[in-house]
Amino acid sequence: MSSNQHPKEVPEGGVTMQGHFLPGGTVVFTSFGGTHIDPNVWEEPYRFNPGRFIDAPDAKRSICAFSAGVRGCPGRNLSLMEMMTDIGQYAQGLQSGAARTT
Repeated sequence: MSSNQHPKEVPEGGVTMQGHFLPGGTVVFTSFGGTHIDPNVWEEPYRFNPGRFIDAPDAKRSICAFSAGVRGCPGRNLSLMEMMTDIGQYAQGLQSGAARTT
């Protein structure tokens, strides 16, 4: 089982979810990858468009890139720090390049 799947067991007596009855003891899980292509949240979910995450009202609730909780990605903080460092270095390069004349 991959780290992006968190299995849960339906409690005794079962439950009905979205019109489907799940008997008690049934193991269910969420595939976080499926949430990233939900057409109810994302317009054209299969089209490459990194900008979709900027202004989407449901984006924070609909993205789980690093998983969550105790089984979340151990490299999450390092990855975010590296991205911020890269953006800062890129911005510095733009500023120093703007001052040059040819």
